[in-house]
Amino acid sequence: MNLLTIGKVTVPAGLAAALAAVFLAPLLLKVFAKTKAGDWYSNAFFVFFLTVKMAYVLFYWDIFSKSPVSLLYFHGGAKGMLLALLAVFVYLLSLYKKEKVPFASEVLPLFLLFSLSYFLIQSALAKGWLASAVYFLLLMVTLFVVYQKRKLGVEAYSMLYLFEVLCVSLFNSIFSPGNLAVLAGGLFIGLMAYLTKGGWKHE
Repeated sequence: MNLLTIGKVTVPAGLAAALAAVFLAPLLLKVFAKTKAGDWYSNAFFVFFLTVKMAYVLFYWDIFSKSPVSLLYFHGGAKGMLLALLAVFVYLLSLYKKEKVPFASEVLPLFLLFSLSYFLIQSALAKGWLASAVYFLLLMVTLFVVYQKRKLGVEAYSMLYLFEVLCVSLFNSIFSPGNLAVLAGGLFIGLMAYLTKGGWKHE
């Protein structure tokens, strides 16, 4: 596990990259698309992080009971990621039934901005400069599309998502729990956008 030391605090590099991307993505969306992320965005990540951390307590109780501070450094692993994804999917499906969330102008670009920021920061922390350059280029392309259109159609999203999957398969381990969780989330969001034809309407 790659660890990052900030002052006197040491955290997993993947967690640091994810937290940085969570805050960076809505900032980029606001600057380039003049769109503010809704409450659903922060709520979804809160549900994910809380679930994946609590899954560590559930699946690794023996270790946690002996060293509670280990919760800061570890998570529920692949099983915890799966449980956290299911929790987020349930939350998003509840929004699908109760209210309108703009997919083309908010959900699709926000996910791409988050995921690309995550992979870019993660690669930079690991000093994978070639991967960082490729993710940065893909992020700039996404920002250009968002800036020009201020929305992202399902077709454009699908193309950018496929390029992202290709990059992850080339430069990272696509089956690591963190990367797999991000890519699975993107697939779920893309499918929901396709089924609702770019809108978030429950018929």
